[in-house]
Amino acid sequence: MQTKSIFFLLDSDLFSNHSWTDESTVSSGHQAQMLDHWTTPYTGVFTNLLIYILATFGLSIFAATLPVPTGVLIPAFKIGAAFGRIVGEGMNVWFPNGFSYEDHSFRHHIVAGGYATVGAASFTGAVTHTISISVIVFEMTGQITHIIPILISVLISNAIGNVHFNNFVHFCFDRERISHGPRSLILLIRHKSYY
Repeated sequence: MQTKSIFFLLDSDLFSNHSWTDESTVSSGHQAQMLDHWTTPYTGVFTNLLIYILATFGLSIFAATLPVPTGVLIPAFKIGAAFGRIVGEGMNVWFPNGFSYEDHSFRHHIVAGGYATVGAASFTGAVTHTISISVIVFEMTGQITHIIPILISVLISNAIGNVHFNNFVHFCFDRERISHGPRSLILLIRHKSYY
């Protein structure tokens, strides 16, 4: 029960719309309980998010090397959401009053949960080399208000990932010395005897 509450509550906490670094927005209810998950008397929000990223990254590498099928999508989603949350909380620290237009008539407050959503989509899109991850992010988080930043970040991360890196499936094929072209697949099927 404790493991279930840790791994599923932390993901929903990452996408919360209130800031963890602004003490004036933290009330005594669910927000304070959520902040208690991410702070200790010795470390703050940024340190714990960095530890969360490193632990998830290391454990996902360990899980991917096991001989049992494990997924790469959810760990990449968690890492991206935590990194986006770090950026969102950093923006909230640097600009505590938010952004305003030139006439200062309307002020936009920074929503760290939006940064987490964009970070999760961007990092997962770079790992999987798919653009359809943006639709999956919309359905998983229910936040369609950030559609333009999510689509732009997924396109940019996918382009950078395609230029510099193989995706995870091709990495596994290369590691196991399995060719991944259509010609090699046809030759493999022809030479296999299924009788």
